[in-house]
Parts: sequence; C-alpha cells; structure tokens
Amino acid sequence: MFTEKEIKEFIIKVGSKWFFPDFSNKLTWYVVTLGAGIILLPAPIKLVFLNWLINLFNTNSGIYLQLPDLNANSDYTTGIFLIILALLHNLGYKYIRLSKEKFEYQISKEMKYSDYKLLEKFLLDLPSNSNSIALLETHDFGDPFNSQYLDDINKFFHNWNRAEYKFMDESIEEKKDFLYENIKKFITKISSTTTPMNGGTFSSIISDCLRGGILPQWKKTEIKELNDLASDVFKSHQELITFAKKNL
Repeated sequence: MFTEKEIKEFIIKVGSKWFFPDFSNKLTWYVVTLGAGIILLPAPIKLVFLNWLINLFNTNSGIYLQLPDLNANSDYTTGIFLIILALLHNLGYKYIRLSKEKFEYQISKEMKYSDYKLLEKFLLDLPSNSNSIALLETHDFGDPFNSQYLDDINKFFHNWNRAEYKFMDESIEEKKDFLYENIKKFITKISSTTTPMNGGTFSSIISDCLRGGILPQWKKTEIKELNDLASDVFKSHQELITFAKKNL
C-alpha cells in the first residue's frame, strides 16, 4: 500500500506535469500573471491599469471599439477566467508536445531498428572471422596470398555504396563510409601491384623476375604501403562494429 506521503508526491508530480505551466511556455505565464494581477492588485491600481490597456488597444488597433470602462464594482470574474484559460491552454500545449514527442520517438525507434537489421546484414557479409578480415589482420603482403580470400571485401566494395546499405544514424554511416574508402584504397593498390602466380589462385606483389633476389627499395615501399592499407581496413572494420553495437 502507498503511504500518505507517496500519494501526495504522486499528485504533485501529476499536477506539475499537466497543470502547472512550463517556463518555456511564455504565453501561459503571461495570461496567468495577468489573471493573478487582476485578482490580487488593489482595486484603484487595477482599474487604472485595465482601463489604460483598453484605451491603448483602441488607440493602436486602428479600429475604435466601444469597450466599457471597468469600475470599482467589477468582481474577480475576468482574472479567474484568464487563469482558467491559461491552464486550459497549458493542457493543450502539453498534450500537443507529448504527442509530438511520442511521434518522434516512434520514428527514432523505427530508424534504429532499420539500422540494427542493416548491422546484422553487415556482420553476415563481412564478419570479423571472414577470410578477408583475417588476411588483412595477419598477412604480410610481401609473401604470396590466396586471392580468393579477398572475395568478401570485393563484394562489400561493389554492394555497400548503394542506398539500401546506408545507415540512418549519420555517425554510424560516417564510420561505414570511412571503412568503404579504406577498402577502396586497398583494392586499388593491390590490383595495381600484384599478379597471379602460375595462373592459379595465389597472387604476389613480387613478380617472377624479382623473386629470389634482392628487392629494390621501391618494391619494399609498395609492400609497406599495402600492409599499412590492410591494417587501416582492419582497424576501421573493427571500429565500425564496436561503434554501431554501442549506439544501437
């Protein structure tokens, strides 16, 4: 059972949420302040102020309205009406804001679910234990390698630049684009510097005429560049997975 204190706290929270105006809702505060002023101000000050407002409106509106002057016999009806009107406005304001927040939350939820399904697709196409990622992580490209092990990143390169493969979350999409660009650089480099060995599936950056001898410096530079690009792809691949899982 709830205690009396807990019930009071609950009532206060509900009242604060729905009936008491927000500071951001300035119109509500203006109307409440005016209504309270009508009720609380001494009658002479009240009469002068309200009659001044009526005259000011008639002077500046361009249309003269025959509004009666308030007199000392006026009751508090106007002030109470303004306060009730302000509270009703506040209820409507909060209802609209809550409806907007619910709508935005639903959109955000659907976008997150879409990104989650796309991440699942990514982990199927290019998981950490794929031949391509394992090759990029561990292989020294100064040695021959099985070119079929690059099939996964080649498929990623040809498919994941299309609209169907874009994450709704811009920060995740930036990580994916960074990975894609690194893969593009690696594929371009390895295509221009390696050749098949004996017509088989193995390729090497060292051609037959250079094999078995002392490598020239320019070839050593190419090997280092290819190894660095492979490391960049592996690192950006792992960063994308970690970042996406943390933010979805």
